[in-house]
Amino acid sequence: MKLARAVLLVGLVSALSSAASAQPAGHEIGELRILGFTDMKLDAVDGGDILETTSGFHMGQLILHLMRPMSERWGFFAETATTAKSDGSFGVSFERVIARYRFSEFFKLSMGRYHTPVNWWNESFHHGQWLQTTADRPEMTRFGGKFVPVHFVGIMEEGSATVASLSTTWTAGIGNGRQANIAGAGEGGDDDTHRAWLVGLDIRPDALYKLEIGGAVYQDAVPPAVQDTVTIRGGADELLVAGHLVWHGETPEFIAEYARIHHDAITGSTDGDSEAWYAQLGWRLAAAEERLKPYVRYERLEIDAKDPVYGAGGSGNATRESDRIADSRILTAGVRIDLATLVALKLEYQGRKVANSDWYKTYVAQLALSF
Repeated sequence: MKLARAVLLVGLVSALSSAASAQPAGHEIGELRILGFTDMKLDAVDGGDILETTSGFHMGQLILHLMRPMSERWGFFAETATTAKSDGSFGVSFERVIARYRFSEFFKLSMGRYHTPVNWWNESFHHGQWLQTTADRPEMTRFGGKFVPVHFVGIMEEGSATVASLSTTWTAGIGNGRQANIAGAGEGGDDDTHRAWLVGLDIRPDALYKLEIGGAVYQDAVPPAVQDTVTIRGGADELLVAGHLVWHGETPEFIAEYARIHHDAITGSTDGDSEAWYAQLGWRLAAAEERLKPYVRYERLEIDAKDPVYGAGGSGNATRESDRIADSRILTAGVRIDLATLVALKLEYQGRKVANSDWYKTYVAQLALSF
């Protein structure tokens, strides 16, 4: 397997070098296009004493998408985020940075930092809360979360074709995987010598063009985590299998995803399987001139106590909200109100039960914009 990944990496790099030398000449450089998003939120928490939560007004992220075609085949994309911190300062980060060369629709090669294409939400709804129906992402793919690897740094091949009346798209990639901090993506290099790889496939039948079915496989090794010279988590091999079923539309919108992660401790015999899934239904109301869209979502995280990464003794045992990855049941219900074409107000209720705690409730009002 290591030899196969090495051959793939060499082949992709060679193809990228060939693309640079074979680039057509005489094409004008396209204009830089900028798209922006931001949001503001007011929330109130009832019964959240078990977690470190801060209610009140919150500044959301200021997101900029920068896109520029460099030639007929070369393109560049960057997504920047300015995020308010709890200490009153702001942090700026590059969430996605991608340089892509299009050989054809069958073969597009890119290098950079991606939202890992292992689950549908992570690949479809990027930063910018206006893009999605709900105020927040599902827990399994939460930004800063540790269940699904949200970011990926490496090389990606993408393609699409119509096969037997099925619109088919695929993805394959190799790059830096989980780091000692398993929410990290290895922007400055990998914490170990094991590269992560992934493959994904999506199909949409022409006869039911709104239906999408797909899945992905992701394999990596999670390096040990050390804190104050104490090992708080050993290393483990990781295999993630995910699938999704989506009905694209507003009457209704339906999204369901499932992910199963197997961790096998590199030293010792401990292994474990943890699962996460959610189902979301939304429906835009014609009677309200399609400005109102009620929605509901139920989520479930089932963490194996024997899991060497997420279970007892693993980094997932934290109770702080910023680090939580534990058995969870989450019910979200709300309504999206489109006040204007690029302005949405979301009024939302969320009930959450984490591990053996009591249910606690959160009430949210979020104003999301695109510009």
